[in-house]
Amino acid sequence: MLLAFLLLWGEGVFALTLEFTLRLERDGSGEAALEAEVSDQAAGILQELCRAEPGMAGLPFPPEREAVERFLAGVPGVELEECRSFGQEGGLRRHVLRLRAREGEALLSSGALGAMVLQKPQGEAGIRVFQVPLPSPGEWTPRRIRCARMLLEALGGLEVRLTLEAPSPLLETTGRKDSARRCRWLLDSAGWLQDTLPEIQASWRP
Repeated sequence: MLLAFLLLWGEGVFALTLEFTLRLERDGSGEAALEAEVSDQAAGILQELCRAEPGMAGLPFPPEREAVERFLAGVPGVELEECRSFGQEGGLRRHVLRLRAREGEALLSSGALGAMVLQKPQGEAGIRVFQVPLPSPGEWTPRRIRCARMLLEALGGLEVRLTLEAPSPLLETTGRKDSARRCRWLLDSAGWLQDTLPEIQASWRP
């Protein structure tokens, strides 16, 4: 998964910013948005790494309409609402991608968003648990480590902002709550080379 891959190895001044927002509605539908600012040179390196690394599940990044449409052709129930990019000051390019699905659970289980999951724990009737499984450093192969260090050298650093809006009040979350239904994780690159990575998890009742 690209998010886990980036989080594990980023450090330094933030040269790449990823903003990911997931909204699950009360009617069961779901929306996802990814916005990123990255230089064209770094974007090219990211594309090559995504092609070369089979473990990077999910949509191609940086998103290009034709590639996204090809990917979603095999993902029933998930629709592309927006996919565009435009230049920014300082030589950066901003990428915007928005998806929508009639069933939020289908959006998560499709693989389009990588390894994000929505579970129904046994013995806890009605509870939904959102998770982003992150690997431990020991699970990364030498090849992945080399690719990640190459990525770090090219990018110079990163910041990941992940926001979740649940369909009902949150019961628990490892993120920072902005409101009864909304929480977020601000993931910079400090301290990611640890034996145990931070948990990304939230739960609620539908």
